[in-house]
Amino acid sequence: MGAKIVGLGVCSIDQFVLVDEFCRPDDKVWVRGFVRQCGGVVANFCVGVARMGVRSGFMGSAGNDREGREILQNFRREGVDTGDFALKSDTRTPVNIIVVDSHGSRQILQDPYMERNVLRPREVRPEYVERADVFHTDAVNISTAKRCMQIVERAGTTVSFDLERHVAVYGMRTVRPLIQLTDILLPNRRGALELTNETNVARAARKLLRLGPQVVVVTLGERGALLVTEKEELRIPIYRVRNVADTTGAGDCFNSAFVSALHKGMTPREAADFAAAAAALSVTKVGAQTMPRWKEVEEFIRSNPPRGK
Repeated sequence: MGAKIVGLGVCSIDQFVLVDEFCRPDDKVWVRGFVRQCGGVVANFCVGVARMGVRSGFMGSAGNDREGREILQNFRREGVDTGDFALKSDTRTPVNIIVVDSHGSRQILQDPYMERNVLRPREVRPEYVERADVFHTDAVNISTAKRCMQIVERAGTTVSFDLERHVAVYGMRTVRPLIQLTDILLPNRRGALELTNETNVARAARKLLRLGPQVVVVTLGERGALLVTEKEELRIPIYRVRNVADTTGAGDCFNSAFVSALHKGMTPREAADFAAAAAALSVTKVGAQTMPRWKEVEEFIRSNPPRGK
């Protein structure tokens, strides 16, 4: 059985370093602990989709080393299809260092091998993405993302695009063709503002919507998210939780829950609210792959937790 939602992107090993406060220049701080997890924006998304009860698949690669085999086993344990995930001997698996303070804020030191493990256009199997209901990417490799989007456009597959600032800096001329092929655009705040050269999130979202997507959802961190379609513009407040341990991967969790909820038949407004609840649960634990399961989110919403403003 093929994957219903497939993702193209990067994967990694994330080494979390827990501290009370971030270290200043020429200073020292005590380390409270270490946590090791698998990570990577699209890898996290695919794991999140699987936990939502939707069959997902990851398109990418890692080194044929201990870390790469660890990622492979994690995907299999989570139920993520690995038919288009390869372990290569000519590269190595990226290992990121993520420092998390006592408030849940983090600093990320990213391994340069992250970009080197994205599939190249010639490595894409058209039949794999054609069979999916949804194709998702962060477009770290513009050429591969565009090839996949063109393939699934002909097949009628829905395209979901997680737009962050490190891709937005390529500029509108480069990114516009991808957005024009996108149905669900999921930028974070910095990505939306950078690409549109706007200072207002709502104006940026509306400008992006006019390029072709059916729905744009801008994630805003503690301020929740902004949902924009042709029919509505609505801010989705966060669900408040008592203990925020780590915000790493909260956006990936939101995106995976949102796309999964749409796939299961929710309206964009319902899906965005559901995704906000999933993201709230994810920040109560350390790590980027702390996404909850579908029933956990339903139970959390039924508990009537407080909302942000």
